[in-house]
Parts: sequence; C-alpha cells; structure tokens
Amino acid sequence: MKDGQKYYILAAILSASRCRYVKLFNRPLTTRDLIESLCDCFTYYGGMPHEICIDQDHLMVVDENKGDVILTRDFQQYRDEMGFDLYVCRKADPESKGKVENLVKFVKRSFFSTRSFSDLQEARERLGKWLVRRANGKKCAATGRKPCEHLEEERSYLKPVRNSIFAVADKSQREPRKVDKLGQVSVRGAKLRLPSEYASRTVSVFISADEVHIFDPLNNETIAVYSLKTGLSRAPIVRQKSLRQGRYDDLKKTLSDRFHFKEWKQFVEENFQKYHRYFSDQYNDFGRKFPTEPDQKAFEESVSYCLTNNTVSMSNLCDTYVFILGGNSLEPEKPTKSHNLLANKRYQSPVVATRKVETYTKLVAAEPAMEVAA
Repeated sequence: MKDGQKYYILAAILSASRCRYVKLFNRPLTTRDLIESLCDCFTYYGGMPHEICIDQDHLMVVDENKGDVILTRDFQQYRDEMGFDLYVCRKADPESKGKVENLVKFVKRSFFSTRSFSDLQEARERLGKWLVRRANGKKCAATGRKPCEHLEEERSYLKPVRNSIFAVADKSQREPRKVDKLGQVSVRGAKLRLPSEYASRTVSVFISADEVHIFDPLNNETIAVYSLKTGLSRAPIVRQKSLRQGRYDDLKKTLSDRFHFKEWKQFVEENFQKYHRYFSDQYNDFGRKFPTEPDQKAFEESVSYCLTNNTVSMSNLCDTYVFILGGNSLEPEKPTKSHNLLANKRYQSPVVATRKVETYTKLVAAEPAMEVAA
C-alpha cells in the first residue's frame, strides 16, 4: 500500500453458494467490530444461516471447556438475540474451516497482491467492487456457478434478518419518523411518547428484537428506549433522557455566547427566567429573525432599550432592532414650543349670564288672593 498501512481482514462465506463477504480494518478487531460486521454480512446476503461455523478466536470464544464452549459476553448475547446455532472448530484444525482459509488466501493473492491504496476508505470501496465483479461475479470452481446467481436460490433457505441491538450505532438501519404535535411518534401502530421538545420534529427509530431506540438525528443522542417484551401498546420506558433542563441550559449557553457584552448576558438570563417553559421557541425565534452578524451598534442599543423597559422577548428585541436600523431614535420627541390651549379663544369656556337671587325669589313668592263677587 502507498501509506504502508497494515490491514486486517474479516471474511465469511456461505457453504452452498460460496458467496463471499469481506471487510477491512486498519486496526485489530474488537468483539463489537466482529458483531457489527456480522450484522452487515447478514444484510449483504439478505438472510441469516441457521448455523455458523467459527474459529476459536478470542473475540468470540473464551474456552473450549471440553465441548461446553464458553463464549465472550457480547458474542453470547448476540447469539442469544439472533438465535443461530454455532459450530466451533477445534484448535489447530484448518481442514474444518477450509472454505474460509481459502477465501483469505484468495483475497490476498487476487486482490491485495496487484493493488495499492492511499487509505482505508479507498481500499474498502475497491474491495466492494472487486467482490461484485470478481469474487461473486465469476464462476466458482467448486460449484461451477456464479455465487451471486446461486445466492438467489440459497437465500430462500436463510432465516430472515433481525435487527440486533448491536447494530443500533449503524445509522443506515434507522428509519426517520415524524413526531406529532403532542410529542408522540408512531411505531407499529402504537404511540410512543417523547419529550415535548421533539413535537412536530423528525426523529430516527431503530427497532431491535426486544427494544425500540429513538434518536435525535441532529446530534445522534438517544432520546428514549422502549421495551417490546410486553407489546408496544403497553411498552414501558427503559430509558429516557430528561432533555428539557439539560437542553435548555445548552441553548441558553449557546445563545449567551453569541455576543460578549454585559447587557446581552443579562438579557438572555432575564429571557430565560421569564420564558423558561418556551425558551426553545425563544431560541428558535432569535435564529429566524436575526442575521448571523447583526449591526453591532444597533443590536447593543436594542438590547439596552429592552432591558430598560422590561420587554425581554425576542419579538420585542427584533422589532426594536428593525426600528433602530430604520434610522429612528428611541428618545421621545420634545416639543419645540409649548402650546397653551386655554390661551386660544377657540378653546375658552363660554361666558354664561347670571342673575341675582332676588329675581328668582320674586317668581316663587305667593301672590295675594283675589275677591270673588257674590
């Protein structure tokens, strides 16, 4: 290789069709690497064999124990989950695993001996093409058939591939799902509740044999894990991250670090205290309404004005910012000349004529009685 890198090979082959699977690593494998590669291998074949023949490698086998084979913890869990049988080869017995031994030689002589690579990514890409074109695309001397064509027949005898909990890190195995406005995501006809922060958003769902894992596709964090052992209609929450406080604190810090003047830190703190329940909405509102680099002078003046008048919402801040950018002043205009409306005759009270009290007294005084002739 051009970079002098040493590569490690994981090889698998189906007994009947001789269909090959090979994966490269630039470091020694771990048990997790082996299990994830087996998951990828079963997906590549389109099915899982009923029995797997393995070597006594320390990644899978702890001790042969006179026939009572002891497997490593992770591999034992993977076997129990997937439900396949194991045939463990004896030590120093290459004849029992001759197909795989020949495949490793075939890869070394036919693929690696005539090629050089700049990095692992290039080596994996070219190996994938070589598997399709050469390893599985040409007739096998043992069967006289192309492995890729023979696989179509053998696939009907393979068990359906089940999602493994060990493949949860593989993003290609996840399905995007839309969360409704109530914060519920539909999985196999059941509604699974999520933290309210994910309402009307898209999440990633991975369904294994026993659990449903729900991820945030933006940061790859686990949102919730539901158990399938009692059925999805009554699926209990195995693990759910309490995101509200932690998420809000992260949003608050991110928003506070956008600008470094004192008033802005105070504004974010007061906004956080006043709109704590809706802080994610406030955060998103700021991102929608303000450019990445707002006018510094106008922005600082807007923040100061909102703090002074206790209007610490992002909508008020945006309105103030737009108002200042328009060349307007926040100071109230002072009249150049005072106007006394009472000095204008138009606005003076009318003069009402008055009479003396005696005038009204005479009107109500009793008049003398008049004599009537007999």
